[in-house]
Amino acid sequence: MVDTVDNIKPICEVVKVGVASTIYDVPGIVARDHQQTLAIRWILGAGFK
Repeated sequence: MVDTVDNIKPICEVVKVGVASTIYDVPGIVARDHQQTLAIRWILGAGFK
């Protein structure tokens, strides 16, 4: 199970950044604890479908 979570952890995500009243989608790095949380949510979400 640990290998599964490690394989699907996201490395980056899109972050909305506002510059001069315009919003841009900019890629950003995901923190390690948030990577694991997202991976577990995705596994549980796929299991309930």
